[in-house]
Amino acid sequence: MGEADAPGSETGGHVAPLDTTQAGVTVAIDGVSRRFRSGFLALTEVDLTIAAGELVAVVGPSGCGKSTLLKIIAGLLTPTGGVVDFGGSRPETGYVFQDAHLLPWRTAIRNVELFLEVDGVRKAERRDRARRALRLVGLADFETSYPAELSGGMKMRVSLARTFATDPELMLFDEPFAALDEITRNRLNNDLIRLQRDRGVTGVFVTHSIGEAVFLADRVAVMSPAPGRIVGVVDVPFGDDRRAELRTSPEFAAVARDVSEIMAAHEVAEGHEIMAAQQ
Repeated sequence: MGEADAPGSETGGHVAPLDTTQAGVTVAIDGVSRRFRSGFLALTEVDLTIAAGELVAVVGPSGCGKSTLLKIIAGLLTPTGGVVDFGGSRPETGYVFQDAHLLPWRTAIRNVELFLEVDGVRKAERRDRARRALRLVGLADFETSYPAELSGGMKMRVSLARTFATDPELMLFDEPFAALDEITRNRLNNDLIRLQRDRGVTGVFVTHSIGEAVFLADRVAVMSPAPGRIVGVVDVPFGDDRRAELRTSPEFAAVARDVSEIMAAHEVAEGHEIMAAQQ
């Protein structure tokens, strides 16, 4: 079953958000470092503030600590230095991984209900919220389908629906579309922009793809090789107008080039440091 089988997967038809009053939360990352018990320093003095309702993409070379930073924001890891401040109590947070992590014995709607079930939401309410979330991601006709009957892109839509059904204030994305083909990935980028902006949720999106980062984000934060730190932040000036043709525009290429140049400069600097240490 392919992506073309999923009705509503294009960006045209907007479905009312689960909670139209939902607002994002400000995330202030102040001097965050993380050293593991092995002695490996993954992050050092990371400073970044993400405004409520903003989506910031984080890019950098493999092993630079992007996923570690995401887990610290989520509260899954504790920093060894610095703090992450939300201006109050920890917000309702959704976390989307590279793999959809669907339970194969549950239908699509039962997978979307899972987190609500764990939270003790009553059956009638969680079924209603799950059904609305599946409509949001264009899978209203696939409620009773099992994961084995869905394409890779459709499985990721179920994963997104499961997270949005919890009405998060903050959404964290750890390269959720990395394993998908380019056409499916671009389509899901379009879906994600629509969902995030319609609901005003704050987002942090980790990716290796500069093009994906520029297409999705309000700003792109560039991390250095390990120990990771923020070495540059590039503003993305396209607002909410993220149509497919944007990807081939000169303006898009210029922003992507700015991000690439920051990454390249720090990779070269690291290479010089390694060579100097070996001499």
